[in-house]
Amino acid sequence: MKIFLFVFALASVVAGCGPGSKSLAKGETKPDAMIQVEGVKDYVLAQPVSYRNVSVIPVLTTKKPDPNEQDYVSLEEAKKNDWVEIVEKPGDEEVNELQVRNKGPRPLLLLAGQLLIGGKQDRIVGKDTVVPPGETVLVPVYCVEHGRWSGSSMKFEYRDMQVPAKVKESAMYGHQEEVWSRVSEYNKNAAATPGVSTIQAGLDSDEVRKAVDEGLALLAAGLKDERVVGLIYCVDGKVTSMELFGSPKLFAGSRDGLLKGMLADAAVAGGAEKAPDLEDAKRFLAKAVNAPRSLAATNGGEAARRRVDSSLLGIAHDGIRGQEVTAAPADSAASSPSERQLVHGNYTNNE
Repeated sequence: MKIFLFVFALASVVAGCGPGSKSLAKGETKPDAMIQVEGVKDYVLAQPVSYRNVSVIPVLTTKKPDPNEQDYVSLEEAKKNDWVEIVEKPGDEEVNELQVRNKGPRPLLLLAGQLLIGGKQDRIVGKDTVVPPGETVLVPVYCVEHGRWSGSSMKFEYRDMQVPAKVKESAMYGHQEEVWSRVSEYNKNAAATPGVSTIQAGLDSDEVRKAVDEGLALLAAGLKDERVVGLIYCVDGKVTSMELFGSPKLFAGSRDGLLKGMLADAAVAGGAEKAPDLEDAKRFLAKAVNAPRSLAATNGGEAARRRVDSSLLGIAHDGIRGQEVTAAPADSAASSPSERQLVHGNYTNNE
């Protein structure tokens, strides 16, 4: 009997059930699965998860939660709780501006590329914008429905997804004509119904809908660790872009909209399934985090130039183009995301 008890106790310790063991929290990634990145102290990577030609590599924070940190609300959460109202500019409708009212208790983060449907024509958010609680602001937007300028309602609904990458980037760094050109290109590649000018035509095509419906749950399942604050997006094995958020909660609230846009983007790429190169992902993360910053109005798109935003930083360095929105007036000299008080950043691989 004594021998049996000894063997049982030893087996329990080996199996991780002894008093010295530590159980993983629900959805937590095993420590030995973490991928350290040289020159980066605030983040690590986890193993990629893939669907067809799309791979996402989770980016996890290494910092402990700060109870004093500002808590933002995503557009998804605000819509769910009826905390947001988006309408045409009252009395003076304009293609490139919409009025957004935050009825909720926390600052609302709108992300560049989020698709707003309704009003006189479908629009996308032009740049990351924070709307303080209880306030109403004019938000820069771009039309993604060339031709229509009518509607029975002045209100807009968020379609719970971002637009494909090239349409989003043309808004962040280009101008209205470029956005229309990218919408037309995407619709053609998606075999959308001819003669329909809205980006929704391409997004509603059979192939795109299938990719989004099949791929969303699979990719989301690989991003449920409670420390995930972002992801690196890869198509055909190549690093395409990265999204980073100031907190796991804000990322979780925005996750599905980002993934839908990525799946819709890759659905028309026509590439082959290929595993991403983790060394390339590590280099990309390090360059994005450590690149020099400037005021985004100097290298951003039309929306950034029309209204200089003191909380917006831009990156154009070493093959990376990006924008970051910060919780305080932007400090381009700050050396880390925490010092910059990062709320959200988008970074594109231009190599």
